[in-house]
Amino acid sequence: MSSGSIFIVHSDKDLNVALEIAQMLKKAGAEVWIESLNLKNIDPDQDEVELVEKAILSSGLVAIVASKNALSDDWVKDQKGLAKDNGKSLFVVKAGPCDLSKKLRWRSIPMVDFQSDKNAAIAALLDAAGVAPVEVKQETPELETTPAEPASKQSIEVAEEVKEDKQSSSEEAALLADLKDDFEFYKFKLKQQIKNSRFNKILGVSIGAVLVAVAIFIPEFVEAIEGMQDKIQWAGGFVGGGLPTTFSGLNLNSEKVNKERLRGVQTFERRLNRMERGQISFTKNDIFALEDEFQIYIDA
Repeated sequence: MSSGSIFIVHSDKDLNVALEIAQMLKKAGAEVWIESLNLKNIDPDQDEVELVEKAILSSGLVAIVASKNALSDDWVKDQKGLAKDNGKSLFVVKAGPCDLSKKLRWRSIPMVDFQSDKNAAIAALLDAAGVAPVEVKQETPELETTPAEPASKQSIEVAEEVKEDKQSSSEEAALLADLKDDFEFYKFKLKQQIKNSRFNKILGVSIGAVLVAVAIFIPEFVEAIEGMQDKIQWAGGFVGGGLPTTFSGLNLNSEKVNKERLRGVQTFERRLNRMERGQISFTKNDIFALEDEFQIYIDA
């Protein structure tokens, strides 16, 4: 990508508005990089994340489509963080209701409101990227009329093929829907485990605080504990995870692991979303392969 190129960061839920921004920028003469177009039909041996990283680092401007969806999207946060850490110029394009004034990591970035004035927003992005806008001449295409012809054998065969394609598409859509349900169920279980880990961590710290308080105000308790030290150490081998310090530490580690796994699910979700939107060509076998990869990820 050139120094005047624009990389567009967006949530999958904001794809339509992101594509609209990309198309307007391209018509104005800008070089644009956006996942839904630039990752379409890439070679199987290419790593999507590496391609995204390379595009961000070689871009002249990183435009972030901001909305409620984007604020809670970890993939958006990762791309934004990579761009910021590497000194890339950032520009926020407000494309939905969201209050950025109270967001510390967002409020310092220049912003334009695409909702209120699309042309002004595009002009601001072009200016920030150092791209001189190109005027697009609108030409009225000449309409050609052709006489209607009776349906041929070939057209009938094409219609039959279309019918078969629709049936196949319905089956693939059902498989994708089932796989998406699997993703959601696994995410639900991870979130429940994260919630339980937080509760147990707080419980462990609370128990520790109570024991310290008792030890301070009741000297006899300290003497009793000292007398039971050997027994506590022996029991710790069986219930060490339940002792306050270890208890809270284990749950903290568990919470971190589950958060990382939750972020990992997003990689599978992005691939599935691209299949659903037709951004990449796929077959039933590709869906089954994605399902197998996800099962391996769960079992790991």
